Amino acid sequence: MNEKRLSHKELIKQARRLSLQKNISIGKAVSGVLLLIAAGFTAYIYYLITDHYTDSLATAFGFGIAAVLFTIVLLIYYLHKQEIADRMYENIVVIWKYNPKELYRFCKYTAFKEKPVKCVQLLIIAAGVFLLTLALMLTEVQFIILLGFTISALLLICAVLAHPYMRYHLLKFKNLFYGAAKDIIISRTGIFAVGRIHKFGYNSAVFLRAEAKALGMYDCIVFYYHQKYGYQTVTREVYIPIPPQASKEEVTELLELFNSPDLYMQQNAEQEK
Repeated sequence: MNEKRLSHKELIKQARRLSLQKNISIGKAVSGVLLLIAAGFTAYIYYLITDHYTDSLATAFGFGIAAVLFTIVLLIYYLHKQEIADRMYENIVVIWKYNPKELYRFCKYTAFKEKPVKCVQLLIIAAGVFLLTLALMLTEVQFIILLGFTISALLLICAVLAHPYMRYHLLKFKNLFYGAAKDIIISRTGIFAVGRIHKFGYNSAVFLRAEAKALGMYDCIVFYYHQKYGYQTVTREVYIPIPPQASKEEVTELLELFNSPDLYMQQNAEQEK
């Protein structure tokens, strides 16, 4: 495979031109623009309120503040994502290239086997916020009621998008913008596949092992890691389809690297920093 012949610096340079960095760059640009728009809108509404106060302007000002806070959080999220990506680049192992149709079929196949856990959790939260908003209608505070309905609607949309089958359709959408279905980046500290980052080697995510495993008609490498949520620890599995151009020797080398005791020692040392 051509990527295996590249030096580490060349691999990093190539990775910074692929889908992961495009994803983050688009996210930072969009969140930055939205923050400027929200801040400008809020400042304008504040100017109008100081001149002539109305309930409608007060509600608009409240939504403006909420929009500013949301876009700040969104920008921080993508800046944090950039830090994770930079760490992945420094510890990059291989870049696998794919025909988008191959990853479409794989994503669709795995979607029917995955339980919609996040989807159900978000639906429960959305229902809770909606019921709380109904209870707050007794207060007759227009801003709180509208904000509650808005949040519950956004959570409902997120719940639908979090369903495994929707991920298949989202992959096609993401591929149009930054080629999310054209490559998979495998690093010692995480994996970027089908538009998602799976990070490990952090305090909340500890890598366990990797193994070759067949998933239906697909030959895959499965990466296992522990993910901590408060006091609860959950074992995660990431299935990565082996591309046709990858040789058995390359797959064996990859498995040996991720199952090497040196990787665990390095991971533990990084956690102690």
